[in-house]
Amino acid sequence: MTTACSHAVVVQAPLPEPPQVSRGGGVVWVAPAVDGRHGDPAAERDPRHLGWRRNNAGSGQRPVRLDRPVAAWATERLVAVLASHGLAAQVLTPGTPPPAVWLQPAVDRLVLSAGTEDRFATTLSLALHRRDAAAPVWQQTAQRDHAQFTGVGGTAMAHLALLVQGEIDHLWGELLRDLGSGPGAAATPPKGILQVDTAPAGARVYLDGIYYGATPFRLDLDPGVHELRLEYIGYPAVTQRVGIAAGRTTVFTADLSQPRESSDPIPVTTP
Repeated sequence: MTTACSHAVVVQAPLPEPPQVSRGGGVVWVAPAVDGRHGDPAAERDPRHLGWRRNNAGSGQRPVRLDRPVAAWATERLVAVLASHGLAAQVLTPGTPPPAVWLQPAVDRLVLSAGTEDRFATTLSLALHRRDAAAPVWQQTAQRDHAQFTGVGGTAMAHLALLVQGEIDHLWGELLRDLGSGPGAAATPPKGILQVDTAPAGARVYLDGIYYGATPFRLDLDPGVHELRLEYIGYPAVTQRVGIAAGRTTVFTADLSQPRESSDPIPVTTP
């Protein structure tokens, strides 16, 4: 019977590659990954827990921990994989208003058993959220069980994080490919952009009766006609129907001190 030692081995996780500029000039928003390893007592006690390493004699094992939480590292790896696809990614700060669209990663399982054979059991999930949808518009899970023989001497501790990184990056790549080619992706029509500027700035923006934020304001919208309402204390409200064209930007400017009729042709659509 093996016994666990009282001390742990801490390995430093490799840093992600620097993000590259997006091909489309935009940003892919990523929420911090959720640590969903609730079936692993060691991970519940310590979010840095990565797995276990058996000693060469086979008489004991030591916990292996990263120098930071596994979920935070998984988020960094997703950002790095997005960068390898030429997409700039930015991690959302907890407590800030959500963007129009964002990715929510999760680590559902991550088990490392290192020794003369390194065994990995990894399950990651990825969800695509939209601010105007109560549930994810796309969600998928990928898993991989993999074993690698390392010889009598085992694997050097400095390489353990790199080995696990390869497992994580492989699954993030699979999920991103599924996201790009899934049945919902091809059916989703391209969006248009609404840009709203007012004098004075800071007017409350309502679209189709829902409050979205304050001016200056910019948002991706489904093509079609939307009702825009602007409110600012001390100024008359402005209501206007605006047309959004796919792949184009509709610019709406308003001087709130000069009320307009709803038929005034204010919006300007540009490529």
